[in-house]
Amino acid sequence: MKLRHILPLLIIFVFLEPAHSEDTRHFLWNTWNIDMRGEGTGAEIFSEGSPSSPVVIQINMPHHGSVFSSATSYYSLTIEKRADIYIEISELSHDAVLVYYGLDPTYEEWLTASEGRVLTVEDYFVEPGSTIHFTVEALGVDTPADETQRIVDPKQGPDLHEVPPHRITYKIVVTEDFILSPAGINIHGEIYTKAYELRSESTYLQTVSTDGLNYYKTVVKKGPHLRILVENLSEDADLLWFDTQTGSYSGAHTVREGYMRKLEVYDLSPGAECLYYIAADVSRIGDDSTFTISISEFSDPLPHSDQ
Repeated sequence: MKLRHILPLLIIFVFLEPAHSEDTRHFLWNTWNIDMRGEGTGAEIFSEGSPSSPVVIQINMPHHGSVFSSATSYYSLTIEKRADIYIEISELSHDAVLVYYGLDPTYEEWLTASEGRVLTVEDYFVEPGSTIHFTVEALGVDTPADETQRIVDPKQGPDLHEVPPHRITYKIVVTEDFILSPAGINIHGEIYTKAYELRSESTYLQTVSTDGLNYYKTVVKKGPHLRILVENLSEDADLLWFDTQTGSYSGAHTVREGYMRKLEVYDLSPGAECLYYIAADVSRIGDDSTFTISISEFSDPLPHSDQ
């Protein structure tokens, strides 16, 4: 067959076949939806995780997440030891809301929420083995009014040139303070009168007291940053920050690794009296009650933790 016989057939085929078949349009829509919005199809949007399969967060391990406009990201966390839990979401590229559901795995009965550019939620006396749940939702993100209509129109398929929904990024950090009894630890101001002074740039050998509470204080010499390092401490004991002078909670959290505990408190003025303590479950530690505690001050740039 000569070329002049083939050309009419090619022209007819081009006119009969659309640029994208309906199957192709559905494939492209589903692909764009999964890649850009997480999971689900049509108008149902999940950015990270879902109610049935939330993203699992680890204590003291930052998670860099994201959520799209008109969307929700789902997270969960399992607690290994009884503790106070602190959830902080920072480095937000836009306002969002953190919704805390506590032990509710259905994400229906929320307990508290935080809104803005820095989101914080606290939960106290969380029992070992508990799984807590929270979400992040976009807040006040402007999108084109007819964007949804253009995207989900089944006849036209997705507009592949359309800008995807606005994406908000953030960092999630969950920290804990170890609680040793169901009632927690009630200090009653004893820390002010019973705190033993530890001098900066010194190391001490200490033993857990019979009631499981060792109170300490350190007066800052130069600052501006203070490091408290405890080694050979039982896993059934913890180092906890109290505050500087006023006695209100200041937000410093302990870093834990095996038998080591470390607190670093920043931007302290010379002369500031820092209060902190060791709390232990004396019914469990047995003979494992001796530890060392070292106090040091440092300035920027921050030294590496292994130095």
